[in-house]
Amino acid sequence: MKKAYKLFRYIKGELFPLYVYANEPVILNTYLYAKAPEPTERGKVKARKLGELAYRPGWHLTTLPLANHIGKKQPNGKLYQAKDTVWCEVEYEDENDYTELAKAQSKDPKKQCFTHLIINGFYYYTTNASASVPWLISSAIIVRRILTNEEVAKICRDNGFEPQPISEI
Repeated sequence: MKKAYKLFRYIKGELFPLYVYANEPVILNTYLYAKAPEPTERGKVKARKLGELAYRPGWHLTTLPLANHIGKKQPNGKLYQAKDTVWCEVEYEDENDYTELAKAQSKDPKKQCFTHLIINGFYYYTTNASASVPWLISSAIIVRRILTNEEVAKICRDNGFEPQPISEI
């Protein structure tokens, strides 16, 4: 198992995924296998508040607690981390690195992913051209702990990034 980070919604003391399976609580220190949601008629996945997203089953993680391509849009046009979210330190299955197999899916970076669950492993994936740090998709995770905002800022700054500001609205 290797360490990564995942952004969760934090509501009344419980963690929830941001978009897919968004109403299912996530338990700390429990092995959590990824599930493949039922695809829509267009082959996408239904996401909380966003409608449909590309179908890429698995736990979506990042190598640093930074996701400056998602968040709550502010009046100044910038994306801030939503105030009801927290970063968590997670461990992910690293038995098999499927990155090269995923890249072989297509020459288009947006399609270098799997549309089925992988088993016992992970792969790196460029989720969005504006993402500052590498993302990966894993078959299973263990959420180890919730990070404080100070810990997030230190991890980001220690790696040459400013943390994403947190929305007040």
